[in-house]
Amino acid sequence: IYCLMSTMADPLEQRTSGRRAQGRQRQEESAVIVAQSEKRGPSDEMEKRIQQAIDVRKEQLEQTAKLSYEPELVIDGKYEYLDHTADIQLHSWGDTLEEALEQLVVAMFGYKTQINLVKINDEDSAKHASHIKAEGHDLCSLIFAYLQEWLYLFHDSGFLVKEVKIEHLDHTAFTIQSSGRGELADWSRHVQGTEVKAITYSNLQVAEDENGQHHVWAIVDI
Repeated sequence: IYCLMSTMADPLEQRTSGRRAQGRQRQEESAVIVAQSEKRGPSDEMEKRIQQAIDVRKEQLEQTAKLSYEPELVIDGKYEYLDHTADIQLHSWGDTLEEALEQLVVAMFGYKTQINLVKINDEDSAKHASHIKAEGHDLCSLIFAYLQEWLYLFHDSGFLVKEVKIEHLDHTAFTIQSSGRGELADWSRHVQGTEVKAITYSNLQVAEDENGQHHVWAIVDI
């Protein structure tokens, strides 16, 4: 099952090891893509909840965070960051779709903070990230909702993810259950990277290459 198919070469040609290229101007998405993003995204309420959580913690973050707008990108997994016209594109891969989706969440958190500084606290993990569920009406909407649940978890609780495990993925009912390991953010030792504000539905892609590797691409609003 695939969301939006494209040749493997197109996204990979955009490979980059750092932040978006300086000086790149924001370009408008095509009317078709915008329409699809607005109509097909199932998560208006979730986006409101995320924005509310961002607003609540903004003042505290400004006072306590070790802000670093160009922190070192430490990649420790099967993922990378690709340039996009306005935002950033996450690309993850794995031997199975489940592994690719696990890596996708790690990639998102790796853009928010230096993930090598995140430790595993079993108590925090059990309390905040033991039962993260999502559902959709197709694979695209499922992945979209799945990412939003993890993004909201951070904005609601301050939990930073280091590892993710897909416990169940139903390809027919389009439901997913996952759990994560990490710890609550401590901005005296964690580095605040680029804020991820929302998940973008447009151009979400899933593919399997000729070697049987599963790939997922998702754009996030920063």
